[in-house]
Amino acid sequence: EVLKLPNGNVNIVLNISEINKYKIKRIFFIGDKYFKSSSLLNVISSSEHGWWKFLSSSSTANQNRIDFDKQLLKSFYLNNGFYDAQILSSDINFLNSKSVNLTYSINSGQKYKFLNFEILDDQKHLNKKDYEVISGFVANEAKGDFSLNKINNIRQKVYTYLNLNKIEFVKFSILENKIENNKISLKIVFNKTARNFVNKINIKGNSITEEEVIRRELSFSEGDTFSNYKLEKSQDNLKASGIFKEVKAKITNLENDKLDVDFEVIEQPTGTISAGVGVGSSGS
Repeated sequence: EVLKLPNGNVNIVLNISEINKYKIKRIFFIGDKYFKSSSLLNVISSSEHGWWKFLSSSSTANQNRIDFDKQLLKSFYLNNGFYDAQILSSDINFLNSKSVNLTYSINSGQKYKFLNFEILDDQKHLNKKDYEVISGFVANEAKGDFSLNKINNIRQKVYTYLNLNKIEFVKFSILENKIENNKISLKIVFNKTARNFVNKINIKGNSITEEEVIRRELSFSEGDTFSNYKLEKSQDNLKASGIFKEVKAKITNLENDKLDVDFEVIEQPTGTISAGVGVGSSGS
């Protein structure tokens, strides 16, 4: 509603009528899904409604949760060899004023396996021992069915090895190449990065959480060498702590190869509240 006021001003009133929440009666998976529906139900966060779930929100239709479920399904297929898997759609079918059915349309595609890998280090950042150790990391993971988790394990192991052995100002990328007969070939490419050091770490938004708690989760401190991997790892650690709803990082370039890193966090409630009732000797 628009309410006119003097001097050319108006008030805008938004009238909101809340309707009933919709409970999920059934969840269907259609298309070339490869896996049984009962297995896919264990992957997603939404669930079918039951009387015993009156304290749970997982059986209430929620678009944000449905979008999250699509991400969970995509990751599940990628971790089980289905490199081309697509979650085509998620439809909500309204049955009445209280319940809905959810339908996820899936195209799993073909299942892929790892074939081989190649390490490219044209600028000679690695010596013979480094090359052999990293080759061992890749060989242990890049076998059998393709899996995104295996790729992430390779990335984490290599970065940990580089940090422990002080191989600095080096970055690498993992390139996946599809070849015939449903095979995946990997290329691990090493390149030089700029020589940057951390000057200051500034933390904002922590009105409740002590700064020391946040700094414990960071993969670097003032004076350390800087890498994008350390920054991403620090953000992941802060998000995984369950204390923060959102974590943002900003890099400020200074002179003499120094960087300032600003972390801005948004805290979320993590405690619990309990209530009790007692009867005193006076009967109150």
